[in-house]
Amino acid sequence: MPYGWISSSLSNDGLIENLKVNVGLSDKVVSAMKRVDRANYCQVGEDAYYDSPQPMGHGQTISAPHGEDFFR
Repeated sequence: MPYGWISSSLSNDGLIENLKVNVGLSDKVVSAMKRVDRANYCQVGEDAYYDSPQPMGHGQTISAPHGEDFFR
């Protein structure tokens, strides 16, 4: 399986499509991810679609979307 961080994009839809190809997402997960834009939870909006952990304020991070546990 390719490394997840190659899935980064400039948009939420692009990130999801790249994850679908590179990591393998079920239709159910794709549907959920398309309903919730990751930029709403990232401190720096233009970094939201990097497939890596991102700061979300108060010393917390949002996990990288390619995390294996996320897709189980």
